[in-house]
Amino acid sequence: MNQITQAKPHYLVLILVIFLVFSQALPVFAATPPPIKFIWVGAIDRQFTEAEFQKIASTYGIMVFEAIHANAADNNFESYHQAARRLVAINPDIKVFPYFNASSIRAGFDTAYINAGFRDEWYLRDLSGNKVIYHHKGLVHYVDLSNPQYRAWALNMLSSWLNKAPYSGIAFDSVNSLDELESSNPRKLNAIGQTKIDAWNDGLKSLIRDAKSRFAGKTIIANGIANRLPDKNASNLVSADMILNESFCVGLHEIVLKPKEELIAGIATGRSFATTGKIVLQKTNFGEAINLGTPAQRSHAGRFCYGLFLLSYIPDKAYYKFGIGYGVNDDKNVSEIEYVAPELDIPLGTPTGPIYQRTGDLWSRKFTNGIVYLNMGTTNLTVNLPFNVTLINGNIPSTTYTAGQTVTIPKQDVKFFVKQLPTLPADLTDQGDTSGDQVNQYDANQL
Repeated sequence: MNQITQAKPHYLVLILVIFLVFSQALPVFAATPPPIKFIWVGAIDRQFTEAEFQKIASTYGIMVFEAIHANAADNNFESYHQAARRLVAINPDIKVFPYFNASSIRAGFDTAYINAGFRDEWYLRDLSGNKVIYHHKGLVHYVDLSNPQYRAWALNMLSSWLNKAPYSGIAFDSVNSLDELESSNPRKLNAIGQTKIDAWNDGLKSLIRDAKSRFAGKTIIANGIANRLPDKNASNLVSADMILNESFCVGLHEIVLKPKEELIAGIATGRSFATTGKIVLQKTNFGEAINLGTPAQRSHAGRFCYGLFLLSYIPDKAYYKFGIGYGVNDDKNVSEIEYVAPELDIPLGTPTGPIYQRTGDLWSRKFTNGIVYLNMGTTNLTVNLPFNVTLINGNIPSTTYTAGQTVTIPKQDVKFFVKQLPTLPADLTDQGDTSGDQVNQYDANQL
């Protein structure tokens, strides 16, 4: 403000104050949107490049390494530790987590685990003594979570990881009951036997609970939200701090939106977990569908699903990722690091109320800097705008509207509106300030 007051008489500053307070303009946008971006990613056969390190550290608030990042199992997981040290050196605020599968040993990890002390008797075996293969994962085998010696060994190994790099905690994958993981394979469950299944399920809960207790001050992530279960798998996630839903809004390897009932359930699930104090990581993970739909379909999915996320968004309790998988070079060399729905950069601010508004298929949520309308139905709907706004396409301002004007929200689509910024009087602009937009020097909340 000093440059302006030195260049113009003080009464012009007073005019500006009055203009900002009494106009219909909104408080000036923050420089960046809320920190809601997370990523779960790895590079196959190599470490991240410096450009990738910089991109991750500057874009995402939470980072989890994909299991096979940089052939981790071939180097005693040192590639995890090296990457974690580099990311935190670039951005001390980023939260970085190594990957650990709670249920099984991934293909190729056996040797690394054996070298670290894993014993053959810690594999899960059926009633005939055969190792149990992890449902559709080929040569991946289940571990015997009912064995307390295995659980103690696993926590000891993870403890050594936490001492090697500035991790914020541990990310556990496949935190699901055995009968849920194998729900489509009753023969395998019968071969294991209900007694062992129950003991294994109890061991899973113990592993996560003991990790939380042992690693005091660290954050435990559990990937295991199960939308098809009545409790969404809450009983297995109770000890975790952060929980992940891998198929939010669209089905895995699909580009088509889920049925309306499942979309509504997704809103309720995110909010119910967040209100218990957990941080919810919602991932729209259409995987191989990058090779299917059109660019317009992919843009639509990203736009709609982010709008759906915002309906249940609680600041500091929810993160979002729109992506294609878990690799930097997956699917025709499209990098998961770069694949971000542009709408995440819209500076909407924070929610002004505890929950969304709904009228039939029309859902809305007000924010300090704007409003979001989502049409979950199959016919176009109209709304009367509550204040002066600008429509944002992607993350670029588009059409402006005045309060009370009617706009159409297309079927199964979403529109993002931001409140209009003030237009400064001509004689208060272009004062040679090279530090940035002069409007950003004023916050109407502070006047």
